[in-house]
Amino acid sequence: MAGVFQRGSRWGITYKDFSQTGRRGKPGKWVRRMVADTEDEARIVLAEIQHRQARGEYGILDNEMMFDDIAAGFMDWYEMQVKPSTFRRAKTLLKNLEHVFTERMVSTLSLRDAQDHCRRRLAQGTTRRTCNMELLLLKQILDYGARSKLIACNPLADAKPLPDKDEKERRILEPEEIDKIIQHATEPMRPFFLLLARTGMRKSEASGLLWSEVDLNSGKIRLSGTRTKNGRSREIPLSDALRLELLRLRLTNRQSKCVFVTAHGTQRKHNVYRQLQGTAKRAGVSTDGLMLHSFRHSFATHAARAGVNPKTLQMILGHADVGTTLKYYVKMNFADMKEAVDRLMEWGEERLTNASHNGEEPSQEAVG
Repeated sequence: MAGVFQRGSRWGITYKDFSQTGRRGKPGKWVRRMVADTEDEARIVLAEIQHRQARGEYGILDNEMMFDDIAAGFMDWYEMQVKPSTFRRAKTLLKNLEHVFTERMVSTLSLRDAQDHCRRRLAQGTTRRTCNMELLLLKQILDYGARSKLIACNPLADAKPLPDKDEKERRILEPEEIDKIIQHATEPMRPFFLLLARTGMRKSEASGLLWSEVDLNSGKIRLSGTRTKNGRSREIPLSDALRLELLRLRLTNRQSKCVFVTAHGTQRKHNVYRQLQGTAKRAGVSTDGLMLHSFRHSFATHAARAGVNPKTLQMILGHADVGTTLKYYVKMNFADMKEAVDRLMEWGEERLTNASHNGEEPSQEAVG
């Protein structure tokens, strides 16, 4: 934070010089220098520098530029940096920002504008996660403007994301519910649901799966970076039962490049959510909070309960950070925690028993 400080008998100032590039290429570098003999004189110098910065002196631009113009330049640049699906998502998020930030001068934007936007969106029923995505895009646009020397600084740089405490609980399907859904699914959808449930693949990855990506001999699926969310290629192992199911499907689908096709031979990517809802109702499984992504969350949670290493699970799911795997996908309940405590107690008792049989004194570690 900009301010004054004393060193010996001299007074100095701290301020951000936006004509320089700071750490990690971010606009602005913090400067500390001695300027005066008294505190009042130092504060006057600091005020003058900040005033000149606002007026575009010291080689620094001001914030007198329309947000729309910066956003247009950012989107042109962003389209070249990300996958088409990510760019389409950004366009949707930007449209949600228009009612507050369109035809606005950047110099008129403040943290209150961001807060009012989030408050209005929440009142409309938007989730906190979506609000945070819109806020992140807003900050990215203004950061782009500062990096490109279109504006002096990002006035919303200090805007904080909303806490996710009110996020809806993600639905975790029990193994019995998954079996019921698969058993009651119609033949075109049964192998699709089975793949989602047994691999944890994303809906977009599964619906766009090509036979060239499936290695039935070695029992694995290979996805290139262009087919994954984080742009990294990955291999997904197949269980023997799933491999046989895909082999059976291959024998009936020799003409198409796509694994899952409609009756017309085209890629199956529409109405799959509706099919899942209908199948769940026939199977007597609650549809409350049920999504295709529920298979992915359920796969991760059941794998963790089975003792799968988090790092291994991260690689299977294709997360860039293991923290994402643990925070959003692995859901443990009280029964899981109780089982962990019981297993720990059994381990301690077993050590005590072995020590007594061997005529050894129990260690402090085993006793606890």
